[in-house]
Amino acid sequence: MLRVLVWLGQFLVVAPSVYEALISLFGLWTPAIGTPDTPRTRVRAIVPAHDEGAVIEGIAADLAAQDYPDDLLGSVVIADRCTDDTAQRAGGHVGVATRSSGGGGKGAAISWYLDANPLSDDEILVILDADN
Repeated sequence: MLRVLVWLGQFLVVAPSVYEALISLFGLWTPAIGTPDTPRTRVRAIVPAHDEGAVIEGIAADLAAQDYPDDLLGSVVIADRCTDDTAQRAGGHVGVATRSSGGGGKGAAISWYLDANPLSDDEILVILDADN
């Protein structure tokens, strides 16, 4: 009886391992599923920034350097009630929307921008922090 229990225990351990190994090997021979040659999704990346002049150029330059098609990617820095040169530094790389009044905080700045520039039905929104 003990021998039967040991065999059963071994089977319960080995069978899932063999199954996983076979699935892994099958993945080596499966051709890769093709991806579209060109992106089709419209993306808008926004960066709310309040007095981020010291760090905004890095993320603005990174957004401008993306290899995503220009007609599908819109990048905007929201200069939110800035008292420094955030808008000027970002403007050398991406679009800038300047907000000079209203409540504080990133949520208020994003809401202000999206009220003035609503998303299209086929567009996704990416929100990045200025000091990423």
